[in-house]
Amino acid sequence: MALNESQRKIAETTEGMMVADAGPGTGKTFTVVSRCINILRKKDVGPKDLIMLTFTRNAAAEMKERVTAEVTRMLSEKEVTAEEFRHVSKLVKETYIGTFDSFCLAVVKQSPFNISKFFGFKEELSRSADITENDSMNRAHFSRFLDRFMHTRGEDFGDLAALAAENPSQMYNLLNRLMARGILPYKKSSTGRYPWFGGNDGKDLVGDTETLRQMLEGFKGFDKSDDFGDVSSLEGFDVYAKPPGQEMKDAAAFEDRSALIDMIHEIYYAYLRQCVIDGHLTFGVVATFAFVVLYSDPQARESFKTRYLIVDEFQDTNTNQMMISLMLLKEPNLCVVGDWKQGIYGFRFVTIENITRFEDRIRDLRKFLNDDTVRVSVHPGDIMRFPLMENYRSSQLVIDRAYESLTIPATTSEPLDKDAVRKDITYITSSRDEIGDNTGFQCVQCESQDAEIEEVLRRILDYVESGNYTVVKDKENRRPRYGDIAVLCRTSAVCRKIFDACQEHGIPAFLQGDVSVMATRYGKMLLAWLRYISNDKDMWGIVPILADLGYSESEIERLRSYKSDTADEPILVELREFKTRLRAKRRRITELISDIFSYYGWDNDITQAITTILSSSHRNSLMTISDLIRIIESDIETDAKYDVDGLPLSNAVIIQTLHKSKGLEYPFVIIPRIDQNSYPSTGGDKSVFRFSDLTGIRCSRTIIYFGNEKKIGSSWRTSAVSKSIVKDYSEERRLLFVGISRAKQYVTLIAGKKPSAFFSYYADKYGKTEGGTEPVPVLTLTEELLVERPVISAIKPRRKNIPVHGMMHLDKSGYRAETESDEFNKKGMQYGTDVHKLAEMLVRGKPFDAHLFKDYPQLNMARDVVERLKGEGALLTAEKECSLPLNDLNATVRGVIDMYAEFPDRIEVHDWKTDAEPVYVNEYKLQLTVYAHVLAHMKNKPVTCHIDWLTQGRSEEFQPLPMDLIIERAKEFLSAVTKTQYIPDEEELL
Repeated sequence: MALNESQRKIAETTEGMMVADAGPGTGKTFTVVSRCINILRKKDVGPKDLIMLTFTRNAAAEMKERVTAEVTRMLSEKEVTAEEFRHVSKLVKETYIGTFDSFCLAVVKQSPFNISKFFGFKEELSRSADITENDSMNRAHFSRFLDRFMHTRGEDFGDLAALAAENPSQMYNLLNRLMARGILPYKKSSTGRYPWFGGNDGKDLVGDTETLRQMLEGFKGFDKSDDFGDVSSLEGFDVYAKPPGQEMKDAAAFEDRSALIDMIHEIYYAYLRQCVIDGHLTFGVVATFAFVVLYSDPQARESFKTRYLIVDEFQDTNTNQMMISLMLLKEPNLCVVGDWKQGIYGFRFVTIENITRFEDRIRDLRKFLNDDTVRVSVHPGDIMRFPLMENYRSSQLVIDRAYESLTIPATTSEPLDKDAVRKDITYITSSRDEIGDNTGFQCVQCESQDAEIEEVLRRILDYVESGNYTVVKDKENRRPRYGDIAVLCRTSAVCRKIFDACQEHGIPAFLQGDVSVMATRYGKMLLAWLRYISNDKDMWGIVPILADLGYSESEIERLRSYKSDTADEPILVELREFKTRLRAKRRRITELISDIFSYYGWDNDITQAITTILSSSHRNSLMTISDLIRIIESDIETDAKYDVDGLPLSNAVIIQTLHKSKGLEYPFVIIPRIDQNSYPSTGGDKSVFRFSDLTGIRCSRTIIYFGNEKKIGSSWRTSAVSKSIVKDYSEERRLLFVGISRAKQYVTLIAGKKPSAFFSYYADKYGKTEGGTEPVPVLTLTEELLVERPVISAIKPRRKNIPVHGMMHLDKSGYRAETESDEFNKKGMQYGTDVHKLAEMLVRGKPFDAHLFKDYPQLNMARDVVERLKGEGALLTAEKECSLPLNDLNATVRGVIDMYAEFPDRIEVHDWKTDAEPVYVNEYKLQLTVYAHVLAHMKNKPVTCHIDWLTQGRSEEFQPLPMDLIIERAKEFLSAVTKTQYIPDEEELL
């Protein structure tokens, strides 16, 4: 495929500052790939001379693959020489093409000491710190921090502390918004000042009060439905007065928020410090720390500078990311690629002005960054703007309808300057002449919102079954299939309703996007089992499990009356045995979760998503089952949503949110529920803590005093300010633009009895049809949807898995252990587990409270062992899962190594033991022997074994035992267990 004229300008103009306006379907990726290759083909370009940043791993991986594939094609068609091919291919492997987040992490890990120096922290971030991607975990971490902070500092802020303590998630959002803006807290001064970095030295946090006061002249007053409690008699004037008085407007605009801002400063500063102490990095925190490193350290800045920088999806950047981009420039060669019309992520605190006002933003941010020293050495010069003009996706009809969405007023009163919007639009033309008349745009109005759901099904069936539509692909025509259709919704709740309706009517459909997975039956039953596993004495834990299995309330009450550990009721025996197997896997969370889902025969996109979420959370931290329980409970309470991306059926309707559809394309697009108050969303800002340049920081809650009493209530001042600001619906229009422009040929808009202005615009201009009233048929599978039954070969014997503790004789009878525990201290199993977790933190370099060394004195020896090994230059690894294959037995022994130390010439494998007496020393030697054989094979180095008796204060070194002993014990285990118990097979454990 050859570059068109507009693509060629972007690909071949490699020098200078450029905005590439990449509208939908205009071949952006192909253009950027060509630009990368042109840069890498330069003789003087090295691997550090080009950086390309994007926002998703998939996009980064695709870009790298496309560059490699294109260079290979050029070689095959002799467009490059073999020497050029080798040169470019080598550079592609070494050039950084990745996400903003991973780049920021690399910056932070190189110079963590600069973070502490900038903020004045005594502590230093560990280089082993990594990004925690799970939002629920990050919010839980912040909530725990805020609880501790308010416990020690709450009295400093008086009654305001209650506002923060009551709304930790809202405070977390505010801090992330400030981070995105590059507004950071300095350490409180000795004179009691609360200094700020950025935000006009903190003045922006107060807002533009004079402009706000002028806007309040248009404020008409409150209705009685605006409930502020009994405040009218407390403020000295009637807040419900119409029109409101001048004093009231003054009180709203010029509200003294200095105490609130000071409290936020201290919370913000302490939170960043806690992130350093804990090694806890969120996306926002790692970007903030990366900015700090580049801003404060000339050497670090110089080491990351590059000659050519390309940033994709630039409309999705924030102020902090743009400042980072400018500080990376060694030469004035910055190419930003994006489309302001597809800027739909305002809720992620992006700054769309980065692309719409690119020249102004460069000038302003360069001036700010160079305020006291030169950090951005390049002069931008003339900014080039090259738009991509040809669309390779859609018909001209679809393109035109999409562009119309950008100038539709969302309400009858919205002051929209259509001419100003059109002035900023680059209109594109379709290159798909082959579509011809096989395109359409229709509006359908229904009698109710429920009828809208049914109408979606009718339109799906009409597209596929009527024979009135044709899919044009590569100049060939064919009949539509279900897989050609996408239903795009404003919210995930509507997606779920449509998906359920499709399932009820036999229409093949795939739900893709953000789903409240923990609130599903799968999540709730997993929660029930985790509770049941974690507490032996809590008979209530079994109640939801029995209820889900169909037991009546009276039957459950009868079963609950039995002692769980002795009852011989078949179901209780079954559940008790299953619980025992699950508890043996408490340190292998992925296996534990998979086994619970397998118990019910569940294996679908939701269960896979839950497993991935919780396994990732467990891998990236030192979480226990109790922590996982709290995550699930929190996610259910907050309706947390996760991306569910399975493999769709080859011929199924795609159902997803409009946000999720960005970057995708479909022959048919259906957009339902374009109703008043639904789409566009007309709700105001529901945040408790708010920030904008106009309003500054405001809080929608306040302390209301009456007599000697006080309570938390709504703030009429913040409400008055919010009501005086005209809502901006630009992002809602851009979201509709994204939705319509996903279509290649056909678009259907659907609304109910009260359509929104968006629907009414199209319906009034192009006409509408009434929704159907006939029942939607229930389909049966057709031959088109069925696949040929595969030929299955004979089943091979499944490989058996042997837990290393299963081979050990640890109980008093001399027989094997029933659980994965090897703790025989006098303080119980949980105490030993706690010591192991804390010892793991020592190995990983994660700090914890010093008092724990008193609570768990065994940690003192563990610390000495770790420090000795590190002092000798060993590379330490903690909690390493390992497997030793016994091929002659068709089995694998599995276990978890507490710690091993790798030296250049040898390996030491260590295991922490809290036993008061060395009663089971021979069994422990067998355990470590398994680990030693695994490591010897894996590392090809001699291995010595070390039992660290933490309670006894000594270490015992020995050479690994012969392999024959392991085989003998494995045979004994298989022989005994095959007769009596279930053995997990390889497939189940993996």
